[in-house]
Amino acid sequence: MSLAATERKKYQECWSYSQYRQYSPGEWSLPLFRDVNRKKGSLIDLGCGTGRASATLADEGYEVTQLDFAANSRDFEVKEKGLPFIESNLWTKWAGSWDIGYCCDVMEHIPPDKCDAVLKRIFSNCRRVFFTIHFGPDNFGQTVGHPLHLNVQDFTWWRDKLSKHGRIKNARDLIGIGAFFVEG
Repeated sequence: MSLAATERKKYQECWSYSQYRQYSPGEWSLPLFRDVNRKKGSLIDLGCGTGRASATLADEGYEVTQLDFAANSRDFEVKEKGLPFIESNLWTKWAGSWDIGYCCDVMEHIPPDKCDAVLKRIFSNCRRVFFTIHFGPDNFGQTVGHPLHLNVQDFTWWRDKLSKHGRIKNARDLIGIGAFFVEG
């Protein structure tokens, strides 16, 4: 089984648990995003998960596309909104042009050997990208028998990695989580 298929299967299983859906990092990150981004436009929610954050952003006037590894990630109410959805991993297949990428609690889930490919693809398709990235191990992987945070790094590592792909406009170390706003 390919890496993409193995990872997709793992996340399809995660999203089948109600407790995995309870916390939405994308929702938690909305105030930080609003603080650093003042321009509306087209937005792709990279690793949209439940989709609640991108549904809120759509209600606020953004032209939203959702992307996730597993089609069963989105909440029923979000699916009903009819936002465009791309089912894909982040290192292959998807392409388009968006003003903003919204990528919350995703990069730490990317296999380390795919990190640069993911960032290259993100920045070739998005003018600006907002990231929140957790710096520690996950708390849910033991439930499915596999760690979910595969690329656990600190603030400085992520800042330096992102600066190789774009110009950092804002970077915040929030003790355990980093928030970065980067222009491609």
